[in-house]
Amino acid sequence: MAQIFTVRLKTASDRPYIDVVTSLLQWSLDSGMIPLICPVGRDTRGCSVILDQTEVTAAVSRALQPHKVMFLNHSGGLRSPGRKVLDTVCLPADLPRLSTASCLSEAERRKVTTITKILNQLPAESSAVITSADTLLSELFSHRGSGTLFKSGDPIHRYSSLVGIDVQRLLALINKSFDKTLKEDYFDSLQGRLRAIYLSEGYNAAAIITMEPVNGGTPYLDKFVVSSSKQGQGMSHILWECIRHDQGKLFWRSKAANKINPWLQNSSLHTDKAFYSHRPIHTHILHFNIFRLFHRIKQRSDHRLTFMKM
Repeated sequence: MAQIFTVRLKTASDRPYIDVVTSLLQWSLDSGMIPLICPVGRDTRGCSVILDQTEVTAAVSRALQPHKVMFLNHSGGLRSPGRKVLDTVCLPADLPRLSTASCLSEAERRKVTTITKILNQLPAESSAVITSADTLLSELFSHRGSGTLFKSGDPIHRYSSLVGIDVQRLLALINKSFDKTLKEDYFDSLQGRLRAIYLSEGYNAAAIITMEPVNGGTPYLDKFVVSSSKQGQGMSHILWECIRHDQGKLFWRSKAANKINPWLQNSSLHTDKAFYSHRPIHTHILHFNIFRLFHRIKQRSDHRLTFMKM
């Protein structure tokens, strides 16, 4: 068995630092073979030592800079108190919550810490996943994946006005995402109605929330955009969690066939729907007449108003 790890200690009390002989791994990969790595290394005295599997994974990741790092467990990912697999973990935003989560075992919390350290040493587009052997193929070969995805993302900042925002960059993000140009007076129209703007530090994701006279005043999700370069990388989840943390409830309007509707509904705790199709809007759950409050909605068929409790 080829030795690909050497272990160095600066002092006797230090944690071992694992060096990786990447040439052997690269040779195997270039030959079209998947290397099976045993967590055994050699110390400075030439003696074989058993290494921690997670530390070995971190060392190999640091050396090879992979696009994705995968961990397997029996539960197929991290699970919530209701035993549902957590889809996405956004770092560093979710780290404090997971570090103290009672639904996670001590080993799982250590794994979260290790994954955080690994991603800090990898390119921004890299990710990590905890899944199971049974769902491994789904994770590898489907767009949706399976298990818990760990992703580092731009910090999301909240603004109560346009002060401090590069409006032209925000406008460019919205126009490109919707593939059409906003009205020139759009930002002026927010005056007196703007509740919050959520914007990623790199201007890759944004949400605009206004306050509308529904049920005594209800936040309205006016815009929700994520750049194409960040889609599928957990940025939507990061943005959504920021909104859900701050807003007790909100509603949005969209065409019934809009592909984002299922995602938004699945991401909320409860939704009430009102359908508008050339006739007065009605709701099945909310018992008030909202038609007059939406006089600005043009006569279009197959539009949906969705009321959501976070």
